[in-house]
Amino acid sequence: MTHATAAGRKAYAAAYEISHREEIGARKAAWRASHREEIKAYNITYRAAHLAEGRVRTAAYRAAHPERIRECRAALYAANRDKMKDQKLARLYGLTRTEFLALGDTCNACGARANGKALAVDHDHGTGRVRGLLCLSCNIAMGMVKDDRARLLALVGYLDKHEMTPS
Repeated sequence: MTHATAAGRKAYAAAYEISHREEIGARKAAWRASHREEIKAYNITYRAAHLAEGRVRTAAYRAAHPERIRECRAALYAANRDKMKDQKLARLYGLTRTEFLALGDTCNACGARANGKALAVDHDHGTGRVRGLLCLSCNIAMGMVKDDRARLLALVGYLDKHEMTPS
């Protein structure tokens, strides 16, 4: 008898798995399908009980494989670019893609056209209300004056005061 010893049983089991791979796979898949809710509940419970361990493992993996993490994130973004942009618009500004596109393709401050460049969604940092779209230069200018009307008017006055006359 070939499987009377532990080594024999192990060899028999390995040979059986190889020769019955499709049948075993189908049985496992059928079992998982019929126990889907139990598996889901177990996974949730396990993750909750081992949350700290999972975070440590994740941090260690990310520290050991930064290049792999960058590659995976780049691939994920490339494959889901539109979906991720839509999620960002919804998360940050409460906008759908249709609402964003309705804002137009020109800077609301200077009138510059987008011409393939992204326009920034300008919003009130206090209320979160979207005001419109700004080109990079206007968005930076608004950020530098901290959305302060008095400061912006003071800068306009400064420019008026030091206006160069054409020669």
